[in-house]
Amino acid sequence: HAAAWLGSYQDRPAFLLECYDPAHDQVGEHYPVCHGDLGMHIFIGPPEVRIPHFSRRVFAFVMRFLFDRLHARRVVVEPDSNNIKIHALNLAMGFTYAGQARFREKTASIAFCTRRQFEQAQLQESSL
Repeated sequence: HAAAWLGSYQDRPAFLLECYDPAHDQVGEHYPVCHGDLGMHIFIGPPEVRIPHFSRRVFAFVMRFLFDRLHARRVVVEPDSNNIKIHALNLAMGFTYAGQARFREKTASIAFCTRRQFEQAQLQESSL
């Protein structure tokens, strides 16, 4: 019910993407899982050299992969409610927050993003 991909930049590992079926994860205990929902975790490694907007570019690449290659209808994330940096990235990608849930190891903020929301966010980003 889960799979992972290692992404690289200039032939070096740069990020890890984990996808999972929310119906088989604790997040599925906190909302009604819909057909086509795909849970996602992303871990972006610390850069050796700072690259402006690298995290945003990786995140946008991952979102396109989820919609185009994995055929997600809606991406579900559940970051720790205290993780301010990921909340900013989620909002920039078009995620809508639906509240918080108490997980075994954290208080999570549950958020969703459809392809339409993502594409709209990308259009807004490109017009800035």
